[in-house]
Amino acid sequence: MCYEDVSIEVPQASVKTMKAQGATCGGCDERCCGDEPGEKIDMCLNDNTINVNRNACKGIKQAGGTCGPCPVEED
Repeated sequence: MCYEDVSIEVPQASVKTMKAQGATCGGCDERCCGDEPGEKIDMCLNDNTINVNRNACKGIKQAGGTCGPCPVEED
C-alpha cells in the first residue's frame, strides 16, 4: 500500500483500516516524490500539466494530482 508517500506492506486484515486513513492499494510512485529536493517534475492537476519543484509533490497529490503529465486526448 501507499501511505503518506511511503510504500508499506500490511496484513490483509488491516487494508480496510489503512484505506480509511488515506492509504491506497499498490506501492507509491517513488520516482514522483523522491528525495531529490529542488528537481522539477511534471504532474497532472485538474487536467492541466504543471511543472513543479519535487518538494511540492506530496501537497499536489493530496489535492488530487498525479505523477507525470496529463494524458493527451486524441480526437
